[in-house]
Amino acid sequence: KFYLEFNLTEGSQAYLGYHNETPSFIIELYDPCHDQVAEHYTPLSGDIGMHLFVAQGEASVHGFTRAVFNITMDFIFSRVDIIRVVVEPDCRNEKIHAMNMRFGFQHVGRIQLENKAAYLGFCSREQYINSAGRREVKTGLDSNCSLLNRPQSSVANLDPLIWERVNRLHIRK
Repeated sequence: KFYLEFNLTEGSQAYLGYHNETPSFIIELYDPCHDQVAEHYTPLSGDIGMHLFVAQGEASVHGFTRAVFNITMDFIFSRVDIIRVVVEPDCRNEKIHAMNMRFGFQHVGRIQLENKAAYLGFCSREQYINSAGRREVKTGLDSNCSLLNRPQSSVANLDPLIWERVNRLHIRK
C-alpha cells in the first residue's frame, strides 16, 4: 500500500533493483516540492529527493552497497533535467553519512522532520562526478562485485515507463 500511494504522489517513483535475479534494493525518488523537506529549504528546479534501501543479502558481498549507491547516482543523473540530489538521512545513521560524503554530498544542517531528526544534504552532478566514491568504484576497487561487472543486469529494469506498468500490474495482483 505504501508504494501505491508513493507512486501516485506527484513527482514520486519507486524502483526495485535486482542483483542476480533477486530483489536487492529500492530507490525512492521524489520531488522535494511535494515533501515536508521543502519546509526546510527552497527547492530549486532540477532538485530530486532520494531514499535508498539496500537489503541485507544471505552472504556479504564486498563493495555491494557502494556499487548500488554508484549505480543509483548514475541512474539519477542520466536524466538531464536533474541538477542535484537532495537527501535527509536520519542523524543517527553514521554509515549513510559516510557513504553520502564519499559520493559528493554535503550536509548543510540538521532538520526536524515528522518522523526523524535528519541532516539535509545536497549533491550536484559535478560533485558526484568528482567524488572519491565514484572514482573508487569506477577504477575497480570493487571489481569483484558482480553489480559492476554486469551493471546492466541490475538496472536494466529501471525504465520509468516499464516500472509504471509493472507497478500497476503488481498493485492489481
